[in-house]
Amino acid sequence: NHHLAPVNTITFVENASKFLSSSDDKKILVWEWDIAVPIKYISDPTMHSIPAFTLHPSGIYLVGQSLDNRVVIYQAKDRFVLMKKKKFLGHKVAGYACDLCVSPDGRFLVSGDGEGRLFFWDWKT
Repeated sequence: NHHLAPVNTITFVENASKFLSSSDDKKILVWEWDIAVPIKYISDPTMHSIPAFTLHPSGIYLVGQSLDNRVVIYQAKDRFVLMKKKKFLGHKVAGYACDLCVSPDGRFLVSGDGEGRLFFWDWKT
């Protein structure tokens, strides 16, 4: 009963001791396993819905597909803060729940978009 709209994605972090849920209500909730209430709410008036998340292979970053045509990066441990300087742009996903993934070595980020294209980014840029 904590999200106010459909839940889009659930992603485990920190060796599956916690998980995050995102929703069309433009909130991200951080949950600890075996606790029935969120331990952190991530919400901001400028946030857009994030219908897809994936964990970077390092386990340090959480990669999200934001519906404002950006890929956003959150710290995947402790405070779960948005890394404002690390973002990926250029694709169009507004209105679509396009998936994304990070290569197993963590070097590349790949995203689909609403026009049927794939976008590849170097993680270090």
